[in-house]
Amino acid sequence: MELKNLASKVARDIFYVSFFSFLGFFILENFKAGFVTNYINVNIVLTICLLAGIAVLFQKEAGSERAEKAWKNYLLMLFVSLLAMVLVWQVISASGIINFSLIILAGIIVFLAQLSIKSKQYD
Repeated sequence: MELKNLASKVARDIFYVSFFSFLGFFILENFKAGFVTNYINVNIVLTICLLAGIAVLFQKEAGSERAEKAWKNYLLMLFVSLLAMVLVWQVISASGIINFSLIILAGIIVFLAQLSIKSKQYD
């Protein structure tokens, strides 16, 4: 049982590190093209992030921990949704088409997808 708990914590930490590394690389690459991609294949970091995220997604939490972390989960989902809105805005503004309804729709879709995943995880 202890090994399973350790593997759960390691997968969660790998997800956080790879996610924020990818996010940092993405931001740096958008400021100066080739700054990151000339040295690092960012797709590898994204793949590690996705695999670790899938591993974290299928983990179960204890009932008391779940209740204590509920409000933190909603704040995190809101933050990720706002981040998705900013990224969509950046991509759309780079192409010259600014459509705020599309940006808001992207944020809502990301939030609802996370909410759906959370509700299925706790069932």
